[in-house]
Amino acid sequence: MSKRISWIGIFTALSFVLSFVKFPSPIGSIALDSMPGFLLAIINPVYGGITAFLGHIFTSWNSGFYFQFYHILLAISMFAIAFIFGKMYKRNKIIAVITATILNGAIMPFIVTPILSVKGVFSTMPILSLASFLNILIASLVYIFIKKYEVIKNEKN
Repeated sequence: MSKRISWIGIFTALSFVLSFVKFPSPIGSIALDSMPGFLLAIINPVYGGITAFLGHIFTSWNSGFYFQFYHILLAISMFAIAFIFGKMYKRNKIIAVITATILNGAIMPFIVTPILSVKGVFSTMPILSLASFLNILIASLVYIFIKKYEVIKNEKN
């Protein structure tokens, strides 16, 4: 149990720090906060989902919660996307990266259509898709490094 809490705590702390690293965009909550969630999702999809959920909450918080309760829906979506990515990564890395990028960058933004309008959603898609891809790519590259140098001995817990 304490190992689980440690995994989530360490990666969530990293997510909090990276939530302050923003991408220039029409909205202020696009950041590197999801990278630790995607990385942990490769190791354990549930833990990664929790970290991605909390990472979105942190970014929302330090951006002013301008989407109000929609941030809860976005955070739940981040959990689901990280979870799906983690499950798919073991089977096909490239398909996992593409799927998660599309879900995060092109589909999830429609949750905030009532606030941003369809035009607003489409205006955020290019930078959000790029940021999603970079978060996922960095997570994948870090995981390759972790595996190569056996930084993590037991991935099951």
